[in-house]
Amino acid sequence: MDPQLSEDYEGSGVWTHMQSAIICPVKGPAQ
Repeated sequence: MDPQLSEDYEGSGVWTHMQSAIICPVKGPAQ
């Protein structure tokens, strides 16, 4: 992913949501 685009996603919280969507199905619920 483009570094600048990644920063924009992190700033808007979209990238964090995307990471959660990718990680949760693999590791299970964070809670």
